[in-house]
Amino acid sequence: MATKKITLFTALIFSLILASCSSDGDSNSNSNDKINPPGWIQGTWINDLETGGFRITTDDICIVTGNIQQCYKDILKQTDGSVVQKNVKEVITNDYYSIEITLSSVIITYEFERVSDTEIEYIDSIMNTVLTKQ
Repeated sequence: MATKKITLFTALIFSLILASCSSDGDSNSNSNDKINPPGWIQGTWINDLETGGFRITTDDICIVTGNIQQCYKDILKQTDGSVVQKNVKEVITNDYYSIEITLSSVIITYEFERVSDTEIEYIDSIMNTVLTKQ
């Protein structure tokens, strides 16, 4: 079971490195090791093919793919007491949310823009995707 979790974690980090873009940040962003998304984005957001998306809570952001989810709160907690440097930067407005998670030299960035109360756009370097609240 532990090997499966490590393999899943390694695969997730590798895929996120390839699929995510990093940014230089924003001087108005909050920096620490805690995740604090705004209320308007909290919930489960799934793509139109219902193959994946995000589950966002008051203190976590999770990647959902089918029946599998990987949550960053758990990943950050696993690094407590280790030599892994970590940081979370967030930019929050009434219609925009971005989060940049740094784990050592790996930077993972997610950006979202509110379309309506039931739709958000996941802004990705490859292709933007509209997600629907479940």
